[in-house]
Amino acid sequence: MKKIIIASMAALLSAGFASAQVGIAPELGLNLASISGKGGGNSMNSGMLPGARIGGMVELGLTKNIYLRPGLQFSMMGGKGGDLKVLNNDLTMSINYILIPINVLYKLGKAGDGRFYAGLEPYLGFALGGKYKVSGSTTDLKIGGDAGKDDVKPLDFGAGVKVGYELPMGLYFDVAYLLGITNNLPGGNSDNKMSNRNISIGVGYFILHKGDKK
Repeated sequence: MKKIIIASMAALLSAGFASAQVGIAPELGLNLASISGKGGGNSMNSGMLPGARIGGMVELGLTKNIYLRPGLQFSMMGGKGGDLKVLNNDLTMSINYILIPINVLYKLGKAGDGRFYAGLEPYLGFALGGKYKVSGSTTDLKIGGDAGKDDVKPLDFGAGVKVGYELPMGLYFDVAYLLGITNNLPGGNSDNKMSNRNISIGVGYFILHKGDKK
């Protein structure tokens, strides 16, 4: 896992510096995560679980208005209550991920001005671990693909949409809605499945932003 993360960071930085239009920014955000799926064929949706998101991204300007923004993030996801229950007691499931989002954004206006932007955000996630809590008792989640002993699959894939606004000074704010596509339940099927949902509110600041086409 460490090798994958290090290689991803190196690839992002190398790609960024090789481009004439490049921006690098740390990011911080709030996740409002939830879980949806099915249990025994019945629909299941949890309540929202607040969590943190922290990381950074490299922005590559492909044209005056189209930008590619890959990133690397530590993201807290999961769900709380709702249909997540054990013997009628609310269950809280928190899952920590390393996410690699690949944003494709369209920015209105021109470089140097305030700019609204919107785009698509496919992502790949690697589960690091987590916990579930019920009736005051907390247990570590088991990450893996064995239906007999594991709780959550290690890989998650999904996509979403993002809208935001970038100030001339390089500070930006955005909101994204991410929809997990992967069935994260080991041994799951069409009647037993679990997928991530997430509303993410974030802020970032360009510590490097050069070469934009005017």
